Amino acid sequence: MTNQKHSNLRIGIAGKRDIAADTLVREEIKKSILVILKKEKTKPFVAYSAMAKGADTIFADVVKKEFSQEIKIVLPFDSAEYEKDFTNATDLSEYKNWLNTAGISEVVTKDIPKSQEQRNEAYLSVGKFLVDNCDYMIFIWDELKPRGKGGTAEILGYASQCPSIKGIEIIKVLPNKTDEINSEINSLLQTSDNRAVKLKKTYEEVWIVSILLGWLTALCFSSTLSFQFNHFGQLIFSCLELAFIFTVFVLIRITKKQELHPNLLKERLRAEKLRFLVAYYHADIPVSISEITHETDSELANVAGKVNASISNSYQSKWYKYFAIKTLIQSQKKYHHNISANVIGKKTEKLKAINTTIYIAWLLILFSHLFSLFLTCFNIYIPILSDYAYPTEIGRFLAISLPATYAGIEGFLFFKEWENFKTQSDTMSNFLSQKQIQLDESELSNDGFLQILNSVSIAMLADNKNWHLILSKKETPHPIL
Repeated sequence: MTNQKHSNLRIGIAGKRDIAADTLVREEIKKSILVILKKEKTKPFVAYSAMAKGADTIFADVVKKEFSQEIKIVLPFDSAEYEKDFTNATDLSEYKNWLNTAGISEVVTKDIPKSQEQRNEAYLSVGKFLVDNCDYMIFIWDELKPRGKGGTAEILGYASQCPSIKGIEIIKVLPNKTDEINSEINSLLQTSDNRAVKLKKTYEEVWIVSILLGWLTALCFSSTLSFQFNHFGQLIFSCLELAFIFTVFVLIRITKKQELHPNLLKERLRAEKLRFLVAYYHADIPVSISEITHETDSELANVAGKVNASISNSYQSKWYKYFAIKTLIQSQKKYHHNISANVIGKKTEKLKAINTTIYIAWLLILFSHLFSLFLTCFNIYIPILSDYAYPTEIGRFLAISLPATYAGIEGFLFFKEWENFKTQSDTMSNFLSQKQIQLDESELSNDGFLQILNSVSIAMLADNKNWHLILSKKETPHPIL
């Protein structure tokens, strides 16, 4: 169908029928509309709805009461036949009231459906009509796979690849029916993510504390060499040095014994496998499982087996496949952009600037000390410096402690690997952008979907397994897990 030209902004709705018109849903719809209006810098708009029970009528009610804007009703087929969808008298009465208020703007399918298959085809047609003729779409979705033709998930998939639409707002609601496989994958993913975050926090704390204690040890050592302490003072500093060194030794031993770093990498890797397993499941693409995974992680192998077994019983929607893969790519791009721009940001430059200052200060102190020794050794008298007394103790302390501080900051930078991670994230973002282009050019083919998803999955695993990206143009190896 060709787009109809309108002067006003057009906002459409698609969503679940079996949701209650609670305050939260209404507020989320209002927020989504406000986001769109702010983006477009306008106030007037035309709302499009198929006026089915649930999301459609809630949206229309919000538009009428909160924005007082025009509502256009688009039906999948003749209204008399459409009324059969309303099994509840209250819902049917509300539908008729909307027809009396707004009238019917369009009937997409002129023929009366003779079967459920034809009915579903008409639902799909009205959903596509809304997407094709609106600037923005709001979806109220339970995050479940499409269970048949013409459902919310399939229309969402169609909208995600439609070039004419400006934007999509998704309001997520709890599903009335449980998808056991999806729930199991997400439960395992959340567990692995939480473990990885906890291990990372512990691992970082151990090493940062170790670097700090090493720096404090150097300060204690430089203090005992630079200043004249009595025996008690020297004993305190010596005991502190011993305590700091012993603590570092214990921390490193505990870290190695608990295998914090190997376990961290293991959980990160497992979480990434589960993350893209969600995409394989929603895209109905089989995932290959290695013998090693069967032997070392039976839980992961078991749920991956369920994913593969479920494909034959799933409704296959090429648009939803596209949406599932696009969602994975976009979430990874967002993650890596956040790492590069926000988490890392300018931290490396700031710490390097501090280290440069320390280095220059140390050189000046060293030069001043050497110059003073030179004058003393050769009995050179300079009137302007006659009253100058070189602070030997402080100079000696700084000459020893500043290199230790410099080394501590360098150790911190080396441990954090911010520059490396920023390079990785930027490289990964570029790689994912290329995959998005390939996805858009894939012509919605299963072979194209499989190749792109496998390629992205391999890159995600390489990013976590080796701490650097291994992006290859070779054929994607199997198995994935």
